Amino acid sequence: MAPLSSISTRNLIFLLFIACCIASSLSCRFSPLTPADVAIHNPYSSFDYCLRVKDSTTIGMAINLSLPAAEYQWETSLGSIRGHGNRVTYIASGGGGTARIHLRVLSGTTVLSERRYSIFVYKQLVLLRADDLKYFGSDIFPPQWERFIGYIKSKGIVAALGLIGRSLDQGSPAYDAMVASLQSSGSFEIWNHGYTHDITPQWDEFRNTSYDDQKNHLMLTQNLASQKLDITLHAFGAPGGYIDSNTTKAIDQIDDIKIWFGGDPRSKKTIVGPSGCFIESPTFVPNYQNFIKTYSADTSFYMLYCHPFEWNEAQFETFQKIIDYLMEEGVTFVTPTQYYESFASKRNVRANG
Repeated sequence: MAPLSSISTRNLIFLLFIACCIASSLSCRFSPLTPADVAIHNPYSSFDYCLRVKDSTTIGMAINLSLPAAEYQWETSLGSIRGHGNRVTYIASGGGGTARIHLRVLSGTTVLSERRYSIFVYKQLVLLRADDLKYFGSDIFPPQWERFIGYIKSKGIVAALGLIGRSLDQGSPAYDAMVASLQSSGSFEIWNHGYTHDITPQWDEFRNTSYDDQKNHLMLTQNLASQKLDITLHAFGAPGGYIDSNTTKAIDQIDDIKIWFGGDPRSKKTIVGPSGCFIESPTFVPNYQNFIKTYSADTSFYMLYCHPFEWNEAQFETFQKIIDYLMEEGVTFVTPTQYYESFASKRNVRANG
């Protein structure tokens, strides 16, 4: 290797540039869940960024190094790029798809570095939440759940299934294996729907009960899922949506839970609530006309909840009609993990060498 004194200033700058790029690659991604969670549940983690149609984000080099002779050439396969230099704005197109962005850093005709980005552009996110998965005294799911599970798989979409934790105490090893297989299929994510699912006029599992009781019920379901299913539950929703201040105190103590359906806005968790559009109206009854009346393509995100076990054949057909409508609209169905990991946390795209 040549002595430092013989290395030109330009070459030294280039070497520093490459070193900074390599260093920045080690901490580029926001990844609060475990690698196993991301690999199983979040195909969107392969993108540098996820962006809604017509929105914009900044793309910049993650280094503080002046290269006065450098020219930055940006190209994109979808949408447009505004600005110049090492920091630009990417503007998503009006249609969904994947934007492939190519950056070349030049000094004269010499290519100093190249970087390729991928940005997932979506029209609307839908988190399909199905409540009340439990043990029914048999080593197979009842027909209503089998019908729903088969349909979700056949459409190539995803759904979140609310597990009543006590079912893991009541069920058989075969039942445990069936629930675990739903998550491992990649079509479903299991979430914490309480331990007992108690709802009464005076109190509910997470309303008008003590902090200790609520924390205990949350952890019972978390621990059973971990021990019997080998699954870490990352979302929670209270039975009936009934909560109080003790729920907030208890849920904020559980690091594994990232998303709270219908939660207290004062909580540290990511809160996901209904947005005025419903599959069922009244509860347990899919209603296509009411859905169309309340649905808006301009809304960026919907959490749509439902109760598949309660539906007869005609009601299930109505549900299918609603899903077909959403698919024609070009929505992107996401699980809680996918939403939390890639969509809920906005961040700029940074080059990593």
